[in-house]
Amino acid sequence: LGQWLESMQQRNEQWRRWLDRGRPICFWLGGFMRPRSLIAAVMQDAARKHKALRLEDTVLLTEVTKVDAAELKGPAENGVYVNGL
Repeated sequence: LGQWLESMQQRNEQWRRWLDRGRPICFWLGGFMRPRSLIAAVMQDAARKHKALRLEDTVLLTEVTKVDAAELKGPAENGVYVNGL
């Protein structure tokens, strides 16, 4: 029960920071109840930004880096940064 409660507090903190400070530079993927929803939203956002791109034609590209989330200076140019995999 202790781990579950700690995880719930971390999730709450992620959402609170998002509400207070706006869209985060890096998302803690484990903090989402449905991580696939975040991925779907990112793909929809990419399709909107590139008007010639249809949502059905978007693909998910993953690049694993050794960069710590605290070192990121700004949001990803296309897509999002995630941590906690």
